[in-house]
Amino acid sequence: MSSNLIRWGGPAGVLGGALWVLIWVLFLLTHGTSTNDQQGRILSLTHYDYSKFMVIPVVLFMVGLVSLYAQQQGRLGRLGTAGFVLTLISLALMAVGLALSLWPIPWGSYLVDWGEPLSMWGGLTYGFSTLVLAIGLILFGIGALRARVWPPWSSILLIIAPLTIVPWLHMTVYGGIFGFAWMLLGYEIWRRGGVSFAQPRVQ
Repeated sequence: MSSNLIRWGGPAGVLGGALWVLIWVLFLLTHGTSTNDQQGRILSLTHYDYSKFMVIPVVLFMVGLVSLYAQQQGRLGRLGTAGFVLTLISLALMAVGLALSLWPIPWGSYLVDWGEPLSMWGGLTYGFSTLVLAIGLILFGIGALRARVWPPWSSILLIIAPLTIVPWLHMTVYGGIFGFAWMLLGYEIWRRGGVSFAQPRVQ
């Protein structure tokens, strides 16, 4: 994989993380920070509407993930590789789940029938994907930490950040950490100009 293709992981991580954080803020402003849905609106859009755009950062995270994996030059071992595969699959499932559960909802509406098959299966797919994502990124991060592929803080972020995804489902204030983590990881890839973490960066 060329360094130019690897380099796309940097902008993808930064942009994806920034969009995730923005959508998270808009979600909290329209829904509230508790499980009690305030059903607010900003620019006539609901938190369902803003959450529809979560598909975009999720796809960008997939680009960043492939870039991170490409930079490790086969040093992650079986554990890290298994984590990569699980994470990639979970991100794809997350995008599908978001699309199935949220995009059929009329814009500006809070009238949702979660018992409707499409919404129900989309929600279950999204919920399942977050659990697989947490497992995958933890394995990915542990593999990278053991192989010393990237700076230790990068691996630690990969281990800790996905644990904030499940609380996102419960509408707490921690979901934005995942976006901030990807912004930092993306910046590190971008800063190195596509050079592998296993190699010294040319100044």
